[in-house]
Amino acid sequence: MSIERITHSIVLPAGAAAVFDVFAKDLGNWWPLAYTFSGPDFAGAGIEPRVGGVWFERNTSGVSVPWGEVRAYEPGARLVLAFGIGPDRKPASNEAASEVEVRFTPATAGRTRVEIEHRDFARHGDAADVLRAGMDSPQGWPLILAELKRWMEVCDRRR
Repeated sequence: MSIERITHSIVLPAGAAAVFDVFAKDLGNWWPLAYTFSGPDFAGAGIEPRVGGVWFERNTSGVSVPWGEVRAYEPGARLVLAFGIGPDRKPASNEAASEVEVRFTPATAGRTRVEIEHRDFARHGDAADVLRAGMDSPQGWPLILAELKRWMEVCDRRR
């Protein structure tokens, strides 16, 4: 079964290194609560800065739940993450995970294009098309990128 990849992008008013850092290091501050396993018990999220690391969430009890492995970690340029969140919104193994590549590309002066490519949906099995449709909808990656933009604006106002 082949399911088409999806791409979404946004241009943000900061350099690639700064946007990468906000994406990777501030993940728990901007990631939408609706896209967590913990819901109201969500305490934070992170990305271990190395290939073979994990991106994860932590709940208020201190329990970490993995979202998948880090497959590429290139500061200022690119992340590749296993998307270990199944169509049933339950954790999936790295082998049953689709893959998300996040590229940080200089756009115009002082601006960066963040492009999400979500691929390999077939790894999620029979309901993969449901997951793909959800992540391609306005409530999927476009919402997630809008939250990243909102957080960048909050950070900018604090300077």
